[in-house]
Amino acid sequence: MDFSELPYAAPYKDYIDVFEKLFNLTPEEDMNVFLDQIKNVLVNKYHIDMKNFFYNQGYLLLDTNFKAVDKYNFLFEHFDAYPPVNIECNYLIKKFFLNDNIEEFKKYIVDNPLPASLYFCEKYITPFKACCKFGAVNTFNFIRNNMPDFNELLDISLFREVVKGKNLDMINEFLKNNIRFDGQCVQTMIQTHQHELFEFFLKCVDLDQFPDFKPVNYVFSIQTCHNLAAVFLLHEHKLPVFPWCVIFPETKMLCNQGIPKLTRLDARVNSILHWVFKSRDIDWIKYVITTFPTFEEDINGLLEDAIMEQKNYEALLYQILEFYFELNIDPNVQGYYGAFPIIALTYIDTNQQNPELVDDYIIKLIEKGANFWIRDNHGYTAVEIFCRCNHFKTIVYLLQNRLITLDNIYEDTQLALQQYLINKNITL
Repeated sequence: MDFSELPYAAPYKDYIDVFEKLFNLTPEEDMNVFLDQIKNVLVNKYHIDMKNFFYNQGYLLLDTNFKAVDKYNFLFEHFDAYPPVNIECNYLIKKFFLNDNIEEFKKYIVDNPLPASLYFCEKYITPFKACCKFGAVNTFNFIRNNMPDFNELLDISLFREVVKGKNLDMINEFLKNNIRFDGQCVQTMIQTHQHELFEFFLKCVDLDQFPDFKPVNYVFSIQTCHNLAAVFLLHEHKLPVFPWCVIFPETKMLCNQGIPKLTRLDARVNSILHWVFKSRDIDWIKYVITTFPTFEEDINGLLEDAIMEQKNYEALLYQILEFYFELNIDPNVQGYYGAFPIIALTYIDTNQQNPELVDDYIIKLIEKGANFWIRDNHGYTAVEIFCRCNHFKTIVYLLQNRLITLDNIYEDTQLALQQYLINKNITL
């Protein structure tokens, strides 16, 4: 598909093209030129954290395109991001399959005849599996033409490797032998940006006979591998991409065409705000909240998402909190995970630079009408949680405004509270 012909996709063709090339590098690629493309497009324009990307996806890049290992190592070194697991390739596999050296393979089978030589296993991979995985089409065709029972070798586990190998002739050979795509094959297509193959799958496979195929099941792969093209392909083939497509701010034009009304059968999965939080983009989050219809439990659920991810996205949490208080939201509506906002705020780790910052937000919530006698899933009231978590500033606020009495406070909390009052020079 030519994405430049789609009005909502054309502005992001550079994003699509660079990621497609990144997952399908060739040993001949000029890496200095490509590095400039990565910096100009992905880093400077789209603000992709490439160090984090290579750390998390480096293994996948090598596992599905090992012939470009030197090119990937160049990028890992430049961005100081080495994947936690390295991949080794044994001598025989390098010699025969990595570069599809058919002549060397012919010499090898003189003393190691077919088919036994195909099953000799070194470093957990058989030669024939390596042939499939590295897309060694010439060797593959030679084996096919010289083995009467060749078709009996073909099975779904090898087909998954062939999809990693990205050779369409080999893929067609499996399809002719009634080996069909499964969920792992589809996931590999998406992860490795094989747009042509993915479009072929969407066009030619009867999805009614493919019960495992639900676009939402592949969102994690689409997001972590930055496959914006997969979103557009699914949409063009009339498959549901809303609301999860908002993990990409680049779907703004697509979303503006109209988001369908969503059911509440699964509030989290159907919440546009659950998905937009995954974009980690506060401006996009604000745009979605103020532009598209949302439910109050969605916004309170967004707050829950931010609190659960606070360790990795602390700055984003506080940006969301500031925006939250600009909205006219009922603070006594449960989020889609089931927590009330006043309870959820107590799960925020204390800010070391401003230890009472969480109390400030809790007090703001109480001023908006939050019920502090509401109970969590364990039966504790918000007041009891304030005591257990030493939210003394909140407790003092409640006492000073005669919203609670000392009788509502645990005895051990009262002792600690007295010391707090002395330290802060506060008189009740």
